[in-house]
Amino acid sequence: MAIIGVMPGLLMTGNEFGFVAFIGIVSLVGIAVNDAIVLVDYINYLRKNGYELYDAVRETGISRFIPVMATTITTAGGILPLSMKEKFFQPLGVALICGLLTATILTLVIIPTMYTMLEERKIRKAEKRKHKLGGKNHDQKTTPASI
Repeated sequence: MAIIGVMPGLLMTGNEFGFVAFIGIVSLVGIAVNDAIVLVDYINYLRKNGYELYDAVRETGISRFIPVMATTITTAGGILPLSMKEKFFQPLGVALICGLLTATILTLVIIPTMYTMLEERKIRKAEKRKHKLGGKNHDQKTTPASI
């Protein structure tokens, strides 16, 4: 999700993708993954405390929006002076800032969506397995002598 914002950002600012930009991507991946972990961890926490799937996802989106955005804003604000002052670090700053903005927006949308889809699939499989096992009596053991 981060690369989606890096390449257009580098093209729009006239920077090339090189080693310095790659360093920005490496640090960007760590931040983007951390944002996703914050969301998934909080959804799981709420579900363990009795929230239904959609309620947990909705509450997470509301309550974790500000911390995720704060991470993005502080990181972008911290790297901005370096990337504006030092020409050598400009590709790093552009890659980090553009990628982080894109990754944050996509993380806030895609992670809850994917989580919901995967959990719904897991719930359907469990219900199917439960339904399939529900018709059989597993208390009796079938042995050749009982047949």
